[in-house]
Amino acid sequence: MNWTRLLIRSASAFLILFLMGYLIPGFSGFTYLHLLATALVVGLTSSLVDLFIKPNTAWERSVIVFLTSAVVVYVYSMLVARMRPPLSGTVLSAALIGLIDLVFPERPSVDLEREEVEPRS
Repeated sequence: MNWTRLLIRSASAFLILFLMGYLIPGFSGFTYLHLLATALVVGLTSSLVDLFIKPNTAWERSVIVFLTSAVVVYVYSMLVARMRPPLSGTVLSAALIGLIDLVFPERPSVDLEREEVEPRS
């Protein structure tokens, strides 16, 4: 599991849902604890789905984040927060979370032992 990716997804979900609370009336019922819990669940769920599906491109990873965040935000708000957010707001927030995940690319880990360095002449 990539911890940096999990942190980026959770932080972006928290910030997007926080801003959506000011813009869309259905999201104004989220408290800070609800926002934090939702952001952590979005980050964990999308990271676990990434482990099982193993996307090849950034677009595939972004679509996974979009779908999982839309489902998590909608289900969490209905079951835990006892509110019904508008579907358009949920899709908009999930799209923004997926877009932020697309903007921050994943850096490939460099294995220095396998990398062959050619001597300069």
